[in-house]
Amino acid sequence: MNTNLPICLGQLLHILIQDTYHDLSQLSELLHSRTDMERKIQLARFSRKTNHHFVRLLALANWASSPENFKNLSTFTTFLDTQSRLYVDTADLLYLQENQGLKGSELPQFCIVSAIDILRMTKMYSLKLISYCIPFVSQCSCRYYIHS
Repeated sequence: MNTNLPICLGQLLHILIQDTYHDLSQLSELLHSRTDMERKIQLARFSRKTNHHFVRLLALANWASSPENFKNLSTFTTFLDTQSRLYVDTADLLYLQENQGLKGSELPQFCIVSAIDILRMTKMYSLKLISYCIPFVSQCSCRYYIHS
């Protein structure tokens, strides 16, 4: 069932009346076999549910009578639709990029020593001298040696 289709209040009222009639007919068929206390409980539940549905319909009708609400709602709905479309498009592009564009790609090994120097000094002093970095692991401590 598509929930994006508009529905007029008359159709909504008709659906609510049909639902209430269906519940009432089921109640009338089943109540004669129950005790007096169960009948009262079932009738109280039916009346509370029906009252709740019609109060919600009345609140919707009162809200719909004001044109400012529709303007605000249409602006908000447009914004949410745009955000939803952007989210779906981004997810689709990331999926395509991951499955098609990045096959077999790998990140290069970074020279940790020069990266730390750049972050610490905020200048690139020794980058021209470095050709590559080789990590050397010895006794659970990581040491990097720079070769030029």
